[in-house]
Amino acid sequence: MNLAWASDLPKELVHALRQREQFYLNRRIVYVMKEQTNLFQPSQESEAIDRVSRVEILRDSEAVKVTHEPIKTEDMVLFHKDTTGVVGVRKDGRVSPSVSCYVGPEGYANTGYSYFYDERSKRVSATAPYARIGLPDSEWLYTKAGSSLPPVCTYVSRLRGVMLIGLDVSKVYKSRWVSVEERADRWIMVGKIRATDYYDPPVPSAADLTLKVELLKPDAVIDHLELEAPPRSPSGMHYRQLWRTIQSKQVDSIRLPSVIEQVDTVKFAGNLRRKTTWVWRLERFEPLQKTVKLELAKNSRIRDERLGGLTYIWEESRMPSLAEAKQRATEAGQLVPPETPRRRYSVVLFLPAVLFFAGALYLYWKQRRQ
Repeated sequence: MNLAWASDLPKELVHALRQREQFYLNRRIVYVMKEQTNLFQPSQESEAIDRVSRVEILRDSEAVKVTHEPIKTEDMVLFHKDTTGVVGVRKDGRVSPSVSCYVGPEGYANTGYSYFYDERSKRVSATAPYARIGLPDSEWLYTKAGSSLPPVCTYVSRLRGVMLIGLDVSKVYKSRWVSVEERADRWIMVGKIRATDYYDPPVPSAADLTLKVELLKPDAVIDHLELEAPPRSPSGMHYRQLWRTIQSKQVDSIRLPSVIEQVDTVKFAGNLRRKTTWVWRLERFEPLQKTVKLELAKNSRIRDERLGGLTYIWEESRMPSLAEAKQRATEAGQLVPPETPRRRYSVVLFLPAVLFFAGALYLYWKQRRQ
């Protein structure tokens, strides 16, 4: 058993982490995700919410695209698929449509369609395409900057990115690795994450978080990952996130997690507790057949974060430049056009008139004294 500091990671581990991340590039990856949320309250039965979804991830060396769409379940009264995507309507009347997120050199775009559900006819129809666009931080995959992106984008960033697309866990959240223990069959890494590098927006007086990772040799497949935030005062909230690889499959020289479990537990004051469990099953892992590109539906209603969330209609499938966005927002009445520059006058221009009136005033005063 050997111990090492983070600045002195074993070369074999560093190589395995890099090789794993490279192995996930230029791939089409499909997961089936089952999500269950339970809310436990004192003296009451737990409330459970179940969802099943399909998540497709396309990733090349420049960009990544994630598409999330619902899968038909027993709690749905309607399940519909057409050219706009997949949409399901649950018994409580909520509409669950498919959504996508693209992040690349141009920026990011969260895209989808708005839907209308008619309870009388039991029919659903797409009303209009929409997109939320902006410019992500260059380190969004690994840092808290990813939390400012639309939720579907977070499927490939930070800890989810580590488990689902093979991101290098040693880089996540700018972790300071306190120790690395090397055993015959695994590496065990223990690190600290500064609260300022995790919470977005910042949480005053929050303590550092602890991250513990167990990676199996020789290819650094994650067996167990645990993130824990100490209780926060005065609310007493306590957060814990646990990841486990339930099953793995061999693809060439790399073992891939094929069944992954994620459990998030939040404890609040008064014995209130929320537990959310995700199970990710790998359905496809295959070479990418085409370059990942940004595609907007024509005539989308754009919410442009580059302009502070202003909205406008964009007719093309590419992302508008900032100048084009400002023009569209101005035309839509969302942005007031700049005022016509006013001519600036110099004091010298008025000097002759000042001297004239001063002279006239002096002559008038002189004449009154005579």
